[in-house]
Amino acid sequence: MIADRETPNVEALAARVETLVRSADSRVAEELVQTLVTLYGEGLHRVLRAVEQSRDSQQILDRLCADPFVSSLLIVHDLHPVSLEARIERALDKARPYIHSHGGKVEVVGIQNGIVELQMSGTCDGCPASSATMKLNIEREIRQVAPEVLEVRALS
Repeated sequence: MIADRETPNVEALAARVETLVRSADSRVAEELVQTLVTLYGEGLHRVLRAVEQSRDSQQILDRLCADPFVSSLLIVHDLHPVSLEARIERALDKARPYIHSHGGKVEVVGIQNGIVELQMSGTCDGCPASSATMKLNIEREIRQVAPEVLEVRALS
């Protein structure tokens, strides 16, 4: 059984790594980071293979993916078991009740090169402030589940 331990502040650890990398020789730091990313990616890949072989694999994967930190690590290593498209649809499903309550609709038009294009319609009869608020709401939901998205474009 895995022993309980104090949860480290991952944001502080990430900031410390960034500080150390900046203070080191850039070539060595870049090679070190790439080597560590490859090493930990292989470790995550092996963990996921072991999970897949367990009786409760889907439940375990769901729990892993629900943790924002673990989910982001899986994304970095291209190991996330849920496709980008499905994660974006889940984010839109979370945002849709708010959008529908304001008479709006949103659909994915396309996803390419880190850019998500959305078709938004009916947003409070074209009110610019309302449209901007809804886009921010949608973008926040998408970035939570898909940090690899570079831009969200709302088409009207």
